[in-house]
Amino acid sequence: MWVVLNCPCEVIIISPGIKSCVSERNNSVRKPTWRDYLDCYNRFQEIRASLFQEICRTVRPESTAVPHSLEANTYTVPLVNQICDYQNGVQKPLSLSRRWCWHIWLDMVRDKEFGQADVVIRKGDRSGRSGGGEREREGIRGAKIGWHLWQSDLQTILHGFSLLTQNTSSNASELHQDDLYLTCERWLLCTKIIRQLIISGFPIDAKLIQEVRPVKEVSPVLLSSIQSFLPYYSTFWVRQPKFWDFLKGACTKLMKVLVAVQSRHPYSFGDKSVLSPVMDFCLIKITDPGPDIMSFEQFLIQCMKLVKCVLECKEYKPSMTGRVTDESGVSFEQMKKNVSSAVAGVVTSLLPSERVVFLCNVLIRRYFVLTATDMEAWYQNPESFHHEQDSVLWSEKLRPCAEALYIVLFENHSQLLGPVVVSIVHEAMNGCPASVSEITPGLLLKDAAYGAAAYVYYELSNYLSFKEWFNGALALELTNDHPNMRIIHRKVALILGQWVSEIKDDTRRPVYCALIKLLQDSDLCVRLAASRSLCFLIEDANFSEKDFSDLLPICWDLCFKLVEEVQEFDSKVKLLMFHHLVL
Repeated sequence: MWVVLNCPCEVIIISPGIKSCVSERNNSVRKPTWRDYLDCYNRFQEIRASLFQEICRTVRPESTAVPHSLEANTYTVPLVNQICDYQNGVQKPLSLSRRWCWHIWLDMVRDKEFGQADVVIRKGDRSGRSGGGEREREGIRGAKIGWHLWQSDLQTILHGFSLLTQNTSSNASELHQDDLYLTCERWLLCTKIIRQLIISGFPIDAKLIQEVRPVKEVSPVLLSSIQSFLPYYSTFWVRQPKFWDFLKGACTKLMKVLVAVQSRHPYSFGDKSVLSPVMDFCLIKITDPGPDIMSFEQFLIQCMKLVKCVLECKEYKPSMTGRVTDESGVSFEQMKKNVSSAVAGVVTSLLPSERVVFLCNVLIRRYFVLTATDMEAWYQNPESFHHEQDSVLWSEKLRPCAEALYIVLFENHSQLLGPVVVSIVHEAMNGCPASVSEITPGLLLKDAAYGAAAYVYYELSNYLSFKEWFNGALALELTNDHPNMRIIHRKVALILGQWVSEIKDDTRRPVYCALIKLLQDSDLCVRLAASRSLCFLIEDANFSEKDFSDLLPICWDLCFKLVEEVQEFDSKVKLLMFHHLVL
C-alpha cells in the first residue's frame, strides 16, 4: 500500500513497492509499467481523505492543521498547479517558484516508468533555503531529461504509426498496439507537463523584455510533431479508431499549447524562427485544409484562434507612448517598441495584401456558409438555433471562430478589405436575385455575404450606402415569403439591427415597417432576430417616436404572442426587456 509520512518539515508520499504484476490477458507475470503505478495511485486517491484525517489524529493529535499534500487527477501524476496548501481544513493554492516546478519534474522523469521515484516536497524550497541552488540545477537537468523523453516517445510513436499503416492484418501485433497506446498516453502526459513548465515556470516576457529560451526551442518541435501526425489522420479514420482518437486529441492539444505559449510569452514567440513557421502553417491549413482536415473542426478552430491572437496581440502593435531619457540609456518603453516593431515586421511579411484578401474570401465563402447540419438544427429547433448563433462562445465552434477571425482581420486591414467585402455582397446579390426561393449555393453565399457586411458595419459604411442597399435589395428580400427565404430574412433582420447608426431620418419609417413584417414571419428564429434588432433601434438616441407611434399597437401584440410561443427562459427575458423599452 501507499505510505504517507508526516514530518515537521516535509510530507513524503512514497510509491508502492510493486515488484511484479499479473497480466489480465494471459495471467503472465510481468514488470510493472508506469500505468500500473498510476492505477495504484488512483486507488490511493479514493481513501486519501480518510487517510490524512487518520494521520492527523494519530501522529499529531495536538494539531488541528492538516499537513501539506499532493493532489492529482484521475490519470495523471502530481502537477505543479495541483499542489495545494491545507490550513485548518481550507484548501488554498500555493505560489510555486520555478524551483518547485523543476524539482517535481525531475522526480517524475528520473525513472522512465513514471512512478518508481518518490515525490518529496520540502517547505524549505518555498523560501529558497535548504539547498535551493543545487535543487534548481538538479531541476534543470530533470527538465532536459524529460524533454528528451518526450522526443524519444514521439519517435517511438511515429515509428509505430508507420508500422500500423504497413500492416494490413487486424490480428497481428495486438500486444504491440497496446504498448504503443500506453506510450501515446505517456507522451500526452509529458506534453501537459511541458506546457505547464513553459507557462508557469517563467515570468511573462512582456513585463521584463526577457527572452524565454524554451519557447524558441520547444515551439518549432511541437509544430513539427503536428505536421508528422496529420498525414495519419485519414489513414486511421477507419482502420485504427483508437489511434485516430489519439491523433485528434494530440494535434488539438499541441495547437492549444502553441496558443497558450503565444499568449503568455508573446515576445519570445514573436521571434522569426517561431512565429513565421507557426503562422504560415496555420494560414495554410485555414485556406487549404484538404477534404480530410476540413472535418477536423477542433484543429481548425485552434489554427484560427492562434492567427486571431497574433493579429490582435497588443504587444505586436506599435506603442504611441514613450518616455524621455538621456542619451546614455534606453527606456523600458523604447525596448518594448523595438521588439514590437521587429515582430510587426514579421507579421507583415506573413500577411501581404494578396494573402489578406485571399484569407478574407476564404472565411466568407467557405466558413460563413451554412452547412446541412446547421439547416437541420434550425429546422428541428429554431429557438435553440437562434440562441446558439447569438450567444455561443466564438472559440467553441468553427463558424463563430471564423467570424471572430474575420472581424479582427478586417479591423487590421479595413481600407484594403472594405472594397473586397462590398464586391462580394454585390456579387452575391447579382448571382441570387430576391425572387430565387431554392436553397442553392448562390443563396447560401448571399447569406454569408450579408453576415460579413453586418459584422463590420462600423467600417463598411464608408464603402456602402445603407439607404441605397436597403431600397435596392434588402426591402425586396422581404417581398418573397417562401419558407426557404427564412435564411435571408434572418440575416436582413441582423443587418437592420447592426447598421442602426446609418439609418437616417428618411429611412427610419421603412426600416421600422420592415422589422414589424419580420415579426410576423412564420419562422420563430426570424422573429426572435427581428425583436432583438427592434430593441437596438428603440434604444438608439435618434429613435423617432413619431414614425413608430402608429406601429406600437401591432408591435405590442406581436411581441406578446411571441412571449407565449417561446419555450426557453432566455427568450422570455429578452422579450420582456423589449416590452419594458416600449413602455
